[in-house]
Amino acid sequence: MSGLKTFSMAFLVALVFIAIVPAEAARLCTVAFFSADKATSKCLDVPDNTNAVESFSKAGLSLGLSGAGAEGRKICKVEGVGPEPSGSTCSPSERLWNFAMVDGSQWRKIPVSLEGGPDCWNRDFSFNDPTKVVHYCAKDGDTIGLALGEEGTFPDMLSLDDVRAVVDGITDSGVNKTELKIDANVTPLSQVAIKFELKNLFDSSTDVDIENIEIDARVKDIDDETDIDVDLDRFDLNPGEEKNAVIEFSIPMIVVSNTYDLNVIIAAKDQLGISYRKELDFVVEVTKERHRLLFTQMKLDKPSYSCENSFELSFTIVNIGSKDEPVDLEVKHDILGISFNDSFHLNNDPFEEGSTAKKVYTIPLNPQSPSGSYPLNANAFYEKKVSVGNATFVKKDCTAGKTDTLVKDIPSGKKQQKSVAPVQAAPQPEEGGELPLIIEEEIGAGATRLTARPMQFLVAGFTIIGIVMLGTIALLLTKAAIMRKKG
Repeated sequence: MSGLKTFSMAFLVALVFIAIVPAEAARLCTVAFFSADKATSKCLDVPDNTNAVESFSKAGLSLGLSGAGAEGRKICKVEGVGPEPSGSTCSPSERLWNFAMVDGSQWRKIPVSLEGGPDCWNRDFSFNDPTKVVHYCAKDGDTIGLALGEEGTFPDMLSLDDVRAVVDGITDSGVNKTELKIDANVTPLSQVAIKFELKNLFDSSTDVDIENIEIDARVKDIDDETDIDVDLDRFDLNPGEEKNAVIEFSIPMIVVSNTYDLNVIIAAKDQLGISYRKELDFVVEVTKERHRLLFTQMKLDKPSYSCENSFELSFTIVNIGSKDEPVDLEVKHDILGISFNDSFHLNNDPFEEGSTAKKVYTIPLNPQSPSGSYPLNANAFYEKKVSVGNATFVKKDCTAGKTDTLVKDIPSGKKQQKSVAPVQAAPQPEEGGELPLIIEEEIGAGATRLTARPMQFLVAGFTIIGIVMLGTIALLLTKAAIMRKKG
């Protein structure tokens, strides 16, 4: 009797212990991936070894299950999306919910049932024993997912959407996520922008960031058989956050009409350890205009001009069209008295010297033209078109900087004004020395002329005054001596 009481007491204590001490819990994250822009996720605690059907149900997903078969039930619908349950299977079977788990940095297909069989799966992804039915059992740290699609579809929580191409500010309507040929009037020097949207599909409650997103683009062999590379700054996406990315580049001026491959690579990693890599393979079709010339630079040899009767003009002009071009050049400005013409030829081979002309001209100029700042154009006429190079011509007054003038009578009775070059201040004489005579040279057609400066007149005046004073004193002294002698 006492033994029975002892057993009853031990059994009661065991029941109390089981009621008080919970079963070991596993921290689990679940993902349901519906499409490229729709997913749901949740992290939660479940009892260790919980099967997949119970785990997804505890995550709050509404499941449409098939009937029980040898491998247990199958998930046919999630939140009402998916094929219909049909007996122990789902129909149609072209798009099913694929069951997967994160292994390291990637999703991998789970090769066992969701809930069938008495035993837990041993985590061997190569398991393939049709005679043995085992099921998934939750372990701490697991991330499991359902992805709707063909066999082998996995959750992809970095969404890529709204792919566009913009050429010279105009959107190419033929480009989208699946049609990646850019051919809307792409010419030399066109500005091309590739735009798309990236979004983190993890729910905010899951708190999984996608980090260090890298975007690299490469246009292959377009720039004289070299590549154009564009790398964007790295960035992160918080759960539910989206960002518009823009890749911009210019078509080279010197280029062959052709199609060029543009490869865009997007790489990232989330806080669950899942790696992401996406590629967009565009084709860029460049078509050169039949006739097109372009001035790449034009400059003058001086920042300003005054009394010069000519100036030097230099420029570079390039044929970026597909045809050879005879060119007629005109540089003309009526106010400045400029009128200049020349002719030359440019071929159409972008990588030959003959397609580029580097010119330097000395062009006559009217030195008496009025001062001012004038636009000066070089017009290159070709095939009923004109390409214009431009510079700013600064003209200053030809008499600017002159400091004095001399007026000379001429037989006609008119007066002619001549410029006089400025002179330096007179040097100070050494002690006991004489003041030097300062001369200046008249600039003009006449002979050299000497002129005395004010300092010499001053010295001469003081000398005369001194002589007069000395004479006066001598006269007074003589008169005083005569008066004393008479007295």
